[in-house]
Amino acid sequence: MSTHYSGVGTFYLACSQCCELECEYKESSRKRVTRFDCHGKIIINIDIPAKEAMVRFCHEIQYELPINITIAPEVKYEIMQNLHMDPIQLRIYLRQIFDISLVTTKQIHYW
Repeated sequence: MSTHYSGVGTFYLACSQCCELECEYKESSRKRVTRFDCHGKIIINIDIPAKEAMVRFCHEIQYELPINITIAPEVKYEIMQNLHMDPIQLRIYLRQIFDISLVTTKQIHYW
């Protein structure tokens, strides 16, 4: 990388599953992915005057992808049939009929 210009920058990004980032999440009732020391990171060096960028990727541990949590078609149908309810009423109503412990508020809002 060039050190002769002021337009040089380096960015560091950590893997979202890394233990170092665990403390930055707020508490919630949602099940979290188990974090571990994967040492995953991306380092991006950008040299604007030289019109060059260098990307380095490192990940020491390969891990399984999280389980896909989709909403059952029956739950989607009930959401669409009850759009007249406010979000809190709708969530209470869905809890009475289904086990929606793995369904987030954002998923309900989306459908």
